[in-house]
Amino acid sequence: MEILKAMLWGFHNSKTGQCFPSYETIAARAKCNRDTVYEAIKIFEEANILTWVNRITRIKVPEIDLFGHRVWRWQTIRTSNAYPCAT
Repeated sequence: MEILKAMLWGFHNSKTGQCFPSYETIAARAKCNRDTVYEAIKIFEEANILTWVNRITRIKVPEIDLFGHRVWRWQTIRTSNAYPCAT
């Protein structure tokens, strides 16, 4: 319950329904372990209280091809999680 309270009253934006804290930030606010936050979020998702999505971005990464030439490729990285309220 402390995790849910922390997310609702500490991080939730009531206008957009968005919630962007890290597991570590939630754990600090709820005074618990990061692993406990992970387990609680799984339970909240199963109960349709919230959903979580990975926020990602694409970056260009330099590489050397088979012929020794410098080339660029796109790499997708996860920047953080978002926890929108379930509808």
